[in-house]
Amino acid sequence: MSCREPRVINNAEAHDACLTDILQLAQQRVVIVSPWVSLFRLRESGILSTMQQAVERDISVELYTDYRFNSFTNHRFDEEKNAQFKACCTELTAHGIAVRVVNKVHSKLLMADNNFICIGSYNWASAQRQGEYKNFETSLLYSGELKDEIHIQLTSLQERIRRDFSPDVA
Repeated sequence: MSCREPRVINNAEAHDACLTDILQLAQQRVVIVSPWVSLFRLRESGILSTMQQAVERDISVELYTDYRFNSFTNHRFDEEKNAQFKACCTELTAHGIAVRVVNKVHSKLLMADNNFICIGSYNWASAQRQGEYKNFETSLLYSGELKDEIHIQLTSLQERIRRDFSPDVA
């Protein structure tokens, strides 16, 4: 999986393969940043199962996702959407996946250990994998010593965590 030069990743299948590889290769920690999260999409793609397998190997798997994107429709709080979001967070947490609900995050990132970072347009936890809403997506995967770069991203994300959010609190 190591690449000396940035590697371009296109389409849902290649992104899912990249995420699967990272989850299988990680030694300590995988961080996924996806503004939207869909339990259905995670199951459908097989990514949820791969995330669970990583957790079973004692790999820390964290998902950062945005509160408003998952709880609002047309800039208005959507009770049904929020209920689905809470149920998704509850199930992911039950599988040992740490869900971090954040404010105002639109970034799509994948980071592992201090060696991998993938930056692009792909919504890792919600992308449509088939049909008319399947988009052309592009990301760049970097590998090597990326401790400083990953630290900057994680620090920024930590500052945006909604400390008041839990599956039982709106």
